[in-house]
Amino acid sequence: MALGRLAYRPNTGTVTYQSDKASGPTAGAETLEALEFLARVVSHIPDKGQVLQRYYGWYANRTRGIRRRAGGAAQAAGAAGGGRGGLAGA
Repeated sequence: MALGRLAYRPNTGTVTYQSDKASGPTAGAETLEALEFLARVVSHIPDKGQVLQRYYGWYANRTRGIRRRAGGAAQAAGAAGGGRGGLAGA
C-alpha cells in the first residue's frame, strides 16, 4: 500500500484509498472511517511470537541453503585442488 494512494480528510474523519488498477474487484477508490481503516491495517500485524512464512520456492531459506552447500562444496574442492597443485610441484 503506497502512501501516495491514501488521502485522509480530517473534517469527515475518513480515509480514501485509490487503487492503481483500472479494472477488477480492487479497482477504483474506497472510503472508510479512520478507525475502520486502522482496524483493517492492524489485522495484518502478527501476534507476538507468531511465525510467518515470508519466502517460498527459490527464495526460501531451505532451498537457498541447499544451493549454497552445493555451490560451496564445488568451490571448496576447486580451490583446494588448485592451491595445492602449485605447492606440490615446488
